[in-house]
Amino acid sequence: MAAMNAGRVVSGGIVAGVVINAIEFVMNGVVLSGRMSDFYMKMGIAEPGGAALAWYVVLGFALGFLIAWTYAAIRPRFGPGPQSAFFAAVAVWVAGALVPIVSWMLMGIYPLGLGLIGLAYVFVEFLVAAMVSGAIYQEATAATT
Repeated sequence: MAAMNAGRVVSGGIVAGVVINAIEFVMNGVVLSGRMSDFYMKMGIAEPGGAALAWYVVLGFALGFLIAWTYAAIRPRFGPGPQSAFFAAVAVWVAGALVPIVSWMLMGIYPLGLGLIGLAYVFVEFLVAAMVSGAIYQEATAATT
């Protein structure tokens, strides 16, 4: 089995992070901005800004790297291509979106409608991120290790 190609994981993670951050900006900053403002007001908390937004960008890149790494890790077992990218996206989505968002909905912190929208768009965002990072990834060769 070939070694994981760290350079391709990094480049795939960067591109996946860009995809995630772009979709998050469109969804939370444009499409859902009114609903998110209402949510923050009902919760009695300030809308995130400044440092919080910077951290969200960092976390978006962290998720991108996790998706790229997961794809690279499972690729030898499932083969290269969209199927492995799909499995990587689902694995990260379950841990990074499904579990926390459903937990917040069950605790009454997050409204059902907003939670379901979040689950759907984050699934699509992770799937796109996995597909593009998977397209970038190639196994390491003797010259790249």
